[in-house]
Amino acid sequence: MVADPIAFGIVSSLSRPGGNITGSTVDGGIEMIAKRLSLLLEAKPNARLGYLASRGNWNGVEGALIMGTARRASASLVHIDLGNSITEQAYVEAASKLAELNVNALLVSDEPDQIAHKEAAVAIATNARVPAMYAFRDLAEAGGLMAYCVDLPDAFRYAAKQIAEILHGKLPGDIPFFQPTFFPFIVNLKAARQIGFEFPHPLLARADEVIE
Repeated sequence: MVADPIAFGIVSSLSRPGGNITGSTVDGGIEMIAKRLSLLLEAKPNARLGYLASRGNWNGVEGALIMGTARRASASLVHIDLGNSITEQAYVEAASKLAELNVNALLVSDEPDQIAHKEAAVAIATNARVPAMYAFRDLAEAGGLMAYCVDLPDAFRYAAKQIAEILHGKLPGDIPFFQPTFFPFIVNLKAARQIGFEFPHPLLARADEVIE
């Protein structure tokens, strides 16, 4: 499972991966990143955005995509650095940077470690009372304000189907990569009340799921 197997140079085609590999994409590529950023800017227009991510993410493919997307949206973006490895202490140190950098909206990376530390990832934005956009349902359910995400259970179900095909003799390179088609937009009204945030009505109306 990977965000974008083509961008990361794993395969040249999703429909026919070739070699000895197949899998599931768990992101919608640059369009997904752009959508998360645009939804956050719709919630908080003209915001100074912080991007909460590890140093490797910021300096890699996804960081470059985020910076390019922000430039095209004429949005101000700064990196809130979680260091070389995401730990509980990294979130403590990152929290102090929000005020220092005058960040008033937070975009959280789609690194899996954000799920492992979901309470800490949510607490940074909640304590600073700034709106935040997350890449996983788990973080919205943990008290995060918004998530625009892949339906991971659907991806896992398809992965099981791929494994069954391989065990029955099919070559991995002949099995298409799974591409998600449904990206739920989830808003948490309880989290909004906690930070004193009011969703714009047109944005709230577009939510696929509302957590009360």
